[in-house]
Amino acid sequence: MPSTLDLDLGHGMTARWRYHLGDTPTGIVLTEPFCSGYRCRDEATLMPGGPCEGSVLFDTPAMAARFPQHKLWTVESLDPLTLAEAIRCGHHGCKTVGYIIDGKWEPQE
Repeated sequence: MPSTLDLDLGHGMTARWRYHLGDTPTGIVLTEPFCSGYRCRDEATLMPGGPCEGSVLFDTPAMAARFPQHKLWTVESLDPLTLAEAIRCGHHGCKTVGYIIDGKWEPQE
């Protein structure tokens, strides 16, 4: 089991563990504090630039069976979290792309 419930990945990115099946994490909810997507709005001003959240589901047999149409990410390590593939947020026009390596967010320029 991972050592913390919430992850500070750096570069303003945070993640919360997701559990669908028991006590082993099956994914994360990734949060970006400032998103340029057209539907990500600051709650106080309603202007673009608010937080953006998205789910990253891990590639396990149980998750593949439960979510056959979803993109699944290969986990190289849970602690510290390392995912094999890049995360590309296409949520509402957001263009964030990066990797999680050794528990840290590595933006792709």
